[in-house]
Amino acid sequence: MTTSIRSTLPPLVEVQPHIDTESPAVLADATQIHQVVLNLCTNAWHALPPRGGRITVALEPWTVTAGQVVAHRDLRAGPAVRLTVADDGCGMDAATLEHIFEPFFTTKQTGETTKQTGEGTGLGLAVVHGIVRSHAGAIVVRSAVGAGATFELYFPAI
Repeated sequence: MTTSIRSTLPPLVEVQPHIDTESPAVLADATQIHQVVLNLCTNAWHALPPRGGRITVALEPWTVTAGQVVAHRDLRAGPAVRLTVADDGCGMDAATLEHIFEPFFTTKQTGETTKQTGEGTGLGLAVVHGIVRSHAGAIVVRSAVGAGATFELYFPAI
C-alpha cells in the first residue's frame, strides 16, 4: 500500500512505513481502507512545508484499554489494529481540530489568488471518518501548531 501512496507524493516527501506483518486481521473493505490512507497522506503532504517533510504510515496490533475508552468514547476496549498516519507539518490548533471531520470544512485556501485554487473541498476527512465508523473503528487525532499531526485509526481485530 505504501508503494502506491509513495507514487502520488512529490519526491521531497519522505514516506516511512512501519508495518507489523503480525497484525491481526480486521473485517474491512481493502479499497476503502486504501482510500482512507490516501486521503490522510494527501492531507499530510499539504501540511508539509515546500521543502518537503516526513509522513509515517504504521500498522500494528493494539489492545485498547479501558483508560483509552474513557479518554476517547468512540473506542471499544479489546484487541485491535492501529493504523497511524503522522506528519511533521504545520499542525492544527484546537479550534481547527474541533471541526476537521465536518463535511466541507477545509483549512486550505481557495480562490483565484492562491496556488491551491480548486483544492480544499473539505470532504477528505469527512470521508475518512465515515469509512472508519462504517468499519466499527474509531479515530484519535493529536496535533499542535508547528508540531505536525497524528491520526490513529483503531479497527477491532477478528
